[in-house]
Amino acid sequence: MSKKVTQLVFSISVALGLSSTSAFAATDAFPSLSSLGKSLFSDTNLSLSRTQSCSSCHNAEQGFIDNRDNGVESAVSLGHDGISLGNRNAPTLSYAAFSPNFTGTNANNASGGQFWDGRAASLSNQAEGPPLNAIEMGMLNKADVISRLQENTDYVAAFESYFGNTVFDDVETAYTAMADSIAAFEESDEVSPFDSKFDQALTGDYSLSNSEARGMNLFFSPASGCVRCHSTVMGQGRNQNRGNLQARGGRGAGGRGNPPFGAGRGTGLGGAGAANPSRLDNIMPRLAAAGNEVFSNFRYFNNGTPSNTSLNSFLQSVGQQSEFLATGDQGLLNNPLINRNANSRGRFKVPTLRNIAVTAPYMHNGVFKNLNTVIKFYDHQGGNQQRINNPETGTAWQAAEVPETVSRRRLGIRNAMSDTDINNLECFLRTLTDQKFEQHLPTLREGLSCS
Repeated sequence: MSKKVTQLVFSISVALGLSSTSAFAATDAFPSLSSLGKSLFSDTNLSLSRTQSCSSCHNAEQGFIDNRDNGVESAVSLGHDGISLGNRNAPTLSYAAFSPNFTGTNANNASGGQFWDGRAASLSNQAEGPPLNAIEMGMLNKADVISRLQENTDYVAAFESYFGNTVFDDVETAYTAMADSIAAFEESDEVSPFDSKFDQALTGDYSLSNSEARGMNLFFSPASGCVRCHSTVMGQGRNQNRGNLQARGGRGAGGRGNPPFGAGRGTGLGGAGAANPSRLDNIMPRLAAAGNEVFSNFRYFNNGTPSNTSLNSFLQSVGQQSEFLATGDQGLLNNPLINRNANSRGRFKVPTLRNIAVTAPYMHNGVFKNLNTVIKFYDHQGGNQQRINNPETGTAWQAAEVPETVSRRRLGIRNAMSDTDINNLECFLRTLTDQKFEQHLPTLREGLSCS
């Protein structure tokens, strides 16, 4: 059980006048709170139609994403009724536990939270949402959800064991207990194992190939600008998640760490293509010492992602998501904790890059199908005039869905990237795949060699 959830359960037990022993007593069916949460996560009976669960849109065998086609090439998810579609791509739940609780009041200081817009302040808050979402699982109210739980005698025994004999006396208490149980599963090593080739390289159990090593050097070099957003503990400037990560099995407590290039200014690696595998002798020990790298600073930016026109056309043809189609995706502006300022429009939380190679399609609307396309898109956004066309369409990149708030200064990079640079970055990003999901890595595309 995670420290955070353990403290919460202890607080509940004290409030109910229970001993800590009775509050933490395991049951035969569910020997840990995490195992209870795992079962709830996959339980289709918690949806109105009894056909959909959390795992339907966050498949634990496929990188915790929705890998169903859904008639829209997996861009968005299908609801419990088998007809209704959402308007955002289901983000991976891998490593979601490492996002700090949401803080901030505006676009410039917003950080953390769950969902693309951070509207759920914590992992437990996020788990409360899907059962009551009209499209996702469709339950009418919390009382109906709790009634479904009570149909399962093993659930009843486990809830009373972990949260006290009176847990079902109050619907709000029982519903919170359900969400906390799911959060406990999402905080487990099963969801965030830190066992990728990247992690093994940090411990000396895997040797990066030349391409992977060059890609890693480039990723952490100021030449690429990647760590401006995609670093948890080793980013530049104020984007570190200071001390919010949990210690996990001796692998480090997270926190600020030391930038791999001194005070975040670089060490003269030269141009984007000049990274040398020997530089890993400097980078890797500092990465290992810094703690768990989740490859996000958990902040909110508009990276200039274009609308997913094919998705929007389909939604229009079936008469769904009319309000969304009329206004476009408002992003962070949808977060009720944010001041309703136009500067928040079109901003989304920086996602983790863990398992990025197996969690296509990409961006909040699933507009890009291939990882290679995403890297080239950022190269284009950074100012490389040679990246004229989207390789998936063969036509010019479309304009940003919300052009007014594009974070152009942050997107700027020092050097345009060559095709070799992009190949090396792709090879490195493939090393961020958990062992469990390596079997789902796409076959190396033509022209890509990661040796």
